[in-house]
Amino acid sequence: MASVSKDAKGYRIFFLAPDGRRRSIRISGLNKAKAQQVSRHVAELVNAKTSAQSIDRQTALWLSDIGKTLRDKLVSVGLVEARESSNLKQFVADYIAAGRTASGRVAKPLTIRKWQTTAGYLNEFFGDCLLDSVSLGKADDFRRWLAESKGNAENTVRKHIQIVKLFFTAAKRRRLIDENPFQDQKSTTMPNRQRDYFVTQGEIQKCLDACPDSQWQLIIALCRFGGLRCPSEVLQLTWDDVLWDQDRIHIKSPKTEHHEGKEARVIPLWPELRPFLDQSYELAKDRSEDAQQFLVTRYRDTNSNLRTQFFRIIKRAGLLKWPKLFQNCRASRETELLDAGFPPHVVAAWIGHSVKVQNANYAQVADHHFEQAVGLKASKVVRQVVQYPSESGRTGETAKTDDHAKPKVFRGHSPEFASGRRQEIAPERFELSTPRS
Repeated sequence: MASVSKDAKGYRIFFLAPDGRRRSIRISGLNKAKAQQVSRHVAELVNAKTSAQSIDRQTALWLSDIGKTLRDKLVSVGLVEARESSNLKQFVADYIAAGRTASGRVAKPLTIRKWQTTAGYLNEFFGDCLLDSVSLGKADDFRRWLAESKGNAENTVRKHIQIVKLFFTAAKRRRLIDENPFQDQKSTTMPNRQRDYFVTQGEIQKCLDACPDSQWQLIIALCRFGGLRCPSEVLQLTWDDVLWDQDRIHIKSPKTEHHEGKEARVIPLWPELRPFLDQSYELAKDRSEDAQQFLVTRYRDTNSNLRTQFFRIIKRAGLLKWPKLFQNCRASRETELLDAGFPPHVVAAWIGHSVKVQNANYAQVADHHFEQAVGLKASKVVRQVVQYPSESGRTGETAKTDDHAKPKVFRGHSPEFASGRRQEIAPERFELSTPRS
């Protein structure tokens, strides 16, 4: 049995311990009903200890949800065993070794490498400490250390904090800590449009001419003219994915495959791509059966650094290195397609993301936009005419623009809203896929 008593400091629960001594624990911040509920669970713990039996399911669930303070009080009176607090370094190492994301899917090799980099920072800053010793203040100190001592950019800091949140959330789910000290830290990366660079057709042609072989020409063409992610999507392409008779290419997307319906997409077989595909296909005929499977047979090792080799090609072409070598190639292609007049949701589907991501990270304002703008003649600027309904009910008459004229307002929605609705790419989009000048 356990009883509840109240004094000036709050409620106290008295009970007869298994060793025959009368013990008590003080609880604060609870009303009488909550205190009596705790008392019933304490009585169950006492009975389980006395009879050497397991506790009932309700008490077990309650025990798994209580905070560290109350649990420590139960430990001090011998009703529960002390919770083993894991070592931060060992817990993170075990989590990475398991290789599972928060959703339970197998983490990709690149994801594992990012986790290991963040784990190195954690070990360097915190050393050999316990998970529950990391406080909110130490979390703030770690963030400042990443930026100031390690010289990481803001988005890089946010990415590391995002991974640290993942580690500590997993520890919280395992009941090793009560709260995640990094929970309130900002971890959403922000678009950095200062690193945008429009790669012109002339620049990419110089790079193609400077390539050491046809394999690199194909890699660059797939990124710049096909808008593929490199290396993940480029290295996944097989000759079976090239649908010659349909003028389309089937693209497998490892980055988005965990999203339902986003594991693959289909793009047009652009005219700019065909010469490089034809050349590579002819060269593949003389190779073994295994070598014919992938379009790019070199650099199959996931540790291959394509960026370094691409930079050498750019330097050999007499050009300066631009930021985000491969992503800006994708963004340049997307900008071209938007300029050609294709609907934003169609272009976004071909490149492999949403219209929201397109607007925030990919669609660029390039030099040729300014050149087109200042090259327009005044006579070509079309004034938008607002159509007003006439008094007789007939439409199509243009009203005079005076203070009494009120245009008819139509309710609509934004491109972002339209992209969120179910939209399909009609077959004619592929048939008219050649960019218009």
